[in-house]
Amino acid sequence: MRCFELSRDLTSMADQAKLDQLNKGTPYSEINRDGMRVDFSDAHVKGNFSGVKINNVNFAGSRLCGSTFKGTYIDGCDFQNSDWTGCDFAGATFNGGNLRGIKNAHRAKNLHTALANGFLTGFETAVRPWWIKLDWELMGIVGRLPFFTASTTVLVLLPVFIYFLDLYNQYLEAWKTALGAHATTSLSAEIASAALARLSPLEIPSLSLAALISALFLFVGSLLYSCLCPGRIKQFSRHQWRDELQRSLLDYWPHAWRFSVIRMICALCYLIGGILAVWIIGTKLVSTFVYIIRN
Repeated sequence: MRCFELSRDLTSMADQAKLDQLNKGTPYSEINRDGMRVDFSDAHVKGNFSGVKINNVNFAGSRLCGSTFKGTYIDGCDFQNSDWTGCDFAGATFNGGNLRGIKNAHRAKNLHTALANGFLTGFETAVRPWWIKLDWELMGIVGRLPFFTASTTVLVLLPVFIYFLDLYNQYLEAWKTALGAHATTSLSAEIASAALARLSPLEIPSLSLAALISALFLFVGSLLYSCLCPGRIKQFSRHQWRDELQRSLLDYWPHAWRFSVIRMICALCYLIGGILAVWIIGTKLVSTFVYIIRN
């Protein structure tokens, strides 16, 4: 028993020595030439792992802020509950491993360029704050709701309707003036003038401005989604990617998180436009029910 504990202590000391060298800037390829399994669990790791293959390294619970994995082949490593804030994964390849409970994966750099060989374990349990859950996939689902898809039609037809309404009002006043001048000299002009006198200018419907604003916001949101949503997210849902194609969400979610500021603007446009649309539809329904009850 003492021999086992002594061996474990020596291993821990060796790993701590490697960690100290790594955090001082020594590349991982130089501190682990023997290729032995290394335990960096629950530690602050700020190392350069670029361009090498790392096997079965234990990063469980570690804080990887400042670490670089550019072009790294990551084989069977344990990242459970590790923090990826500021960690650079440009061109990295993950082959197996444990990715359960990853924290701040959305704050990692270039994660959308990483590749996953096979079905990695547990990335679907990555911790995501609510604003990250408002990803491009959700924007696509919301944008397919019926009154959202009608926004472009409303945006085109409503200005046309208002334009012809204005023309009608202008010509109505002109006709009244012209026929009124000839009403005393012509019987037909007198009859037409009397008929036009019963017509009054049409007012723009009270909810038209709200409908136009709603359609404009929904159109902007739809335009941002169409132009900037990654093609992978447009083509596949999360469940299709994971369950049907048997691909890891490591190849999916980082694309759904991209362009966070634009994505939040898109969500805000959908929210404002959707609230106005629901209010307009609700107002019309209430008015209809009141009319039916009264009559």
